[in-house]
Amino acid sequence: QMVYGASDPSNPDFGGDVWIRGIAGACTVSRSCDTVAHVVAGSRFFEGSPRPSPDGHWIAYTSLESGDMQVYVRAFPDFTTRFQVSTRRSMAPVWSPDSKTVYFITADSEVRELTAARLQTAPSFAVESRNAVLRGPLAVAPTSASYDVSPDGTHLIVVQLVGMDAIVVVHHWAAELRAQLRDAGQ
Repeated sequence: QMVYGASDPSNPDFGGDVWIRGIAGACTVSRSCDTVAHVVAGSRFFEGSPRPSPDGHWIAYTSLESGDMQVYVRAFPDFTTRFQVSTRRSMAPVWSPDSKTVYFITADSEVRELTAARLQTAPSFAVESRNAVLRGPLAVAPTSASYDVSPDGTHLIVVQLVGMDAIVVVHHWAAELRAQLRDAGQ
């Protein structure tokens, strides 16, 4: 199944929702597949940047429903149960490989924090702890994460801001490289 955020810029009352949809190509003859899109988290406020847990039991996402951007978790496939994981302006959730920790960036000050929220999911859902694992000029966007967790859960790869944000596009870079190598050889 595919989990995604979608918004409709033509409708000012629609802030964006989190959706789930079966992928037709992944359906088999022996298994039925619902390819109709269903709302996971929807309101008149922005909901986005969804991340399913690796074990497939949870979906983490961000929402402005409380008046400030927060990270929430919903049980899968029963999307009616919602839990707030963050306590300060936060976004860009990413799961640990064992589905027991949700990472997110707290962005309520100039110095941002990458926070790890350790979760208890049985017998009931609870946030056991929230610990800042990194502080600094972390890149942040409400719709995607600028970091990730290694497959074994032992490392983080993080994009940090250094100076002015800029994207440089070099057209015909191979020809430019050949010319620079040719000039360097003379």
